[in-house]
Amino acid sequence: MSRKEFTIGFVINPVAGLGGTVGLKGTDGDEIITRAIQLGAIPKAWRRGCDFLEKLRPLKEKATFITAAAYMGENCFQKVAIPYDAKVLEFRKLKFSEETTGKDTADFITAVKDKVDIIAFVGGDGTARDVLEGMGAGSKRVVPVIGIPAGVKIHSAVFGITPAHAALVMLKFLAGEIGVGEGEVMDIDEEAFRNNRVEARLYGYLQIPQEPAFMQGSKEGSPVETSDEENKDRIADHVVSTMDRGTCYIIGPGSTTKPILDKLGLQKTLLGVDAVLDGKLVGSDLNEMGLSDLITSMKRQGKKIQLILTVIGAQGFLFGRGNLQFTPGVIKGIGGENITIIMTRHKHSTLPGGIMRNDTRDPALDTEMRGLYRVLVDEGEYKIVRLE
Repeated sequence: MSRKEFTIGFVINPVAGLGGTVGLKGTDGDEIITRAIQLGAIPKAWRRGCDFLEKLRPLKEKATFITAAAYMGENCFQKVAIPYDAKVLEFRKLKFSEETTGKDTADFITAVKDKVDIIAFVGGDGTARDVLEGMGAGSKRVVPVIGIPAGVKIHSAVFGITPAHAALVMLKFLAGEIGVGEGEVMDIDEEAFRNNRVEARLYGYLQIPQEPAFMQGSKEGSPVETSDEENKDRIADHVVSTMDRGTCYIIGPGSTTKPILDKLGLQKTLLGVDAVLDGKLVGSDLNEMGLSDLITSMKRQGKKIQLILTVIGAQGFLFGRGNLQFTPGVIKGIGGENITIIMTRHKHSTLPGGIMRNDTRDPALDTEMRGLYRVLVDEGEYKIVRLE
């Protein structure tokens, strides 16, 4: 990379992930953004963008960066002190309180796609769809992209595992070490998502650098075979039979954990976080604040806390995909020693490279949590799985 001929496009969806910590399961639509802000959500996508750019310092003198104004990219370059060009589009000087739409992202992509070697974007599945729209038709050539994960729902196969992984992929691509291929752009209906229904569809494909070790695959839904449902049922039987009185069990989202509350005759928020104490529901669809308050209350009462969690199918993420209610502070409050991981045999067989992944939004915590974990895969049956 001795020549300064690389040109990199970079854009941020400022509201990506905004609804995650407050339990809104996404941030598509003005009403949800407003509600997230009212609930105390704090924009964090720009931090993910800054983490990504920090890892690109080797390119500081070797590449030209083109970005959008203010929170859509410019602010990150100012923070990390990397030169940039924000004049490609005359975007208004965005403040967080001003409206930012997917069209802004799509317009940026349209404006730069024929001027750059690769485009990096910060967001989630909705942002990936905006990028796909911006690519459109009529481009002089196919431009590869790489996503920096910052959203709540990240089903698409166009994202790096973390911002640091995404940066490594970009460096390898620009060095000519890896080629490109297709990555699926997937998204779900957020309204259905909030009503405990997962309705996903394929919107198209983007060209992405091919580095499976650092890129996530598409999320895989649970199979509908009777054997898998029976597997979930046996896991639930085991969990319920081993529950102790005086212990507060926090139950993470997903169809793998739902049968646990079914066995107790309680209502499970399929895609949310619930809590049970002595067979009674003490928390439903808890967000970050609700979890923090619950943990504080239980500890004050001298109660033990246990988190029961599953991973995302095929992607293998324990934290950081679809469960942003579990912020680093919440995870530390629970304690790594108090986490029980469950997954079906099928889900275990789809783990990428046989390992679990983590993206807690705190690299130090990710490092601290690495190691071998005992994972329940059937009634009384465990597997030892590494968390990377």
